[in-house]
Amino acid sequence: MRISLVSTRRGPAPRSCPHARSVSAAGRVARLIYAFLLVAALAPEARTDAGGPDQPTARGSARAPFLLEFQWDTRGFPLVHLDFLHVKPGRFSTNGFIDWQGRPGMTGADHLSLRRHVGEVHHARWFARRFAIDAELNDGSKRPVRARLGVRWYPPISLGPRSRLFVRLSPLQTGGKGGQVSAVGGGVLTSRLSWSFWADLNTTRSVGGDSQLISEVKLRYRRRDGSSLTLEFRQNAFLPSGQQTGLALGVEFPLR
Repeated sequence: MRISLVSTRRGPAPRSCPHARSVSAAGRVARLIYAFLLVAALAPEARTDAGGPDQPTARGSARAPFLLEFQWDTRGFPLVHLDFLHVKPGRFSTNGFIDWQGRPGMTGADHLSLRRHVGEVHHARWFARRFAIDAELNDGSKRPVRARLGVRWYPPISLGPRSRLFVRLSPLQTGGKGGQVSAVGGGVLTSRLSWSFWADLNTTRSVGGDSQLISEVKLRYRRRDGSSLTLEFRQNAFLPSGQQTGLALGVEFPLR
């Protein structure tokens, strides 16, 4: 699901926090894992389907193992998005993304720097026709590494031509009392136009705790040279009021 950049950031660990050093070490380990998965996705035995469950593509096209996208958000910051999909023989697959972005609400050169990042890696293992175990590693520049364990369900619902949809329930997670409910899907509109969406509802088990929603909806127009023009609506309830929604225009390039 969607390695845009929006996530459940809780803020950096205080300097006086005794675990700040271990969080930094965990972050370095996560980045090494991301690097390993990127290399693994280039292995000769790697294969991809026409979009996979997370990424529908326009009719007649094949999903590249990597997608590199450059975006500009109307809230005034740039974003670089790297998406990868690795489907191994059998019932195991790996997909994820890494995003680097500027900081909303900043002025001058600060909002142009790509100092913030967030990434997710998902390992799925199918155990039935419409069900899979999903293990997630989630990392961000403003919070500790987080791991989640849950189940994917692919309901027998059609959202249109060549559509895909799954719901993920992740009741177990590290780094907080709560869980996540997600939906990911998309479909094809024409031979060159496709759409996709994802939504994460982050829940908490604390009394009086609020659930926070993060979501994105994207239109993708595939050009003759293989690149795509994108238009994306983005929403993040974790950001301050006035910065929670925005539109992003982008150009996406397949990397094979």
